[in-house]
Amino acid sequence: MVSKSNRVGYAEAVASETGATCLTIDLAGHGESAGSLDELSAHDHLVDVVHAYDFLSSRPGVRTKRIGVVGASYGGYLAVMLSRERPVGSLLLRAPAIYEDELLDKPRAKMDEDRNNTFRRRLFPILPHNRALEAIRNIKGNVTVVQSEKDESILPSVIAAYVISAQDSTHKLILGAQHSLQGHERAEFKALLIDWAAKL
Repeated sequence: MVSKSNRVGYAEAVASETGATCLTIDLAGHGESAGSLDELSAHDHLVDVVHAYDFLSSRPGVRTKRIGVVGASYGGYLAVMLSRERPVGSLLLRAPAIYEDELLDKPRAKMDEDRNNTFRRRLFPILPHNRALEAIRNIKGNVTVVQSEKDESILPSVIAAYVISAQDSTHKLILGAQHSLQGHERAEFKALLIDWAAKL
């Protein structure tokens, strides 16, 4: 969901195997989209995602109750936040990030990563008040959270917080995987993605 260039292959596979209508986007400042990451905040990117949702939901034959949203890392966080703005039937989050609410309007390039990592380490087992976790609690459909076993970016506490906060959650683990998937790990994730999409 951040940059579509890395996601088109997944979307094509899902469409081919399940017949689903898929949409990938470049967020502002990513891929072919204009904008400077030094100035763009998560709120700005959430607006991009809402516009993409509205475009997809207006297509013939698309039913909002069956719209599933996929996001990885920062895109996973945005997918969760989208559910606060629009109806989402199901979510698939791969190595989803999370941020303090106070950082939503702050450009990502100017975030205090030490502060945010401290927040992430303290997420579980005591879950703080947080817009993303609140959004997850309100999703009635399934939330599938995919964890990379050796993820060097997303802490296990973040994965646990998302899994335990959802009403209906599924936790998947890709053994040996780091944050960026390689080779057979991508094939494993693609299979998970197709299976998830087939159930929408």
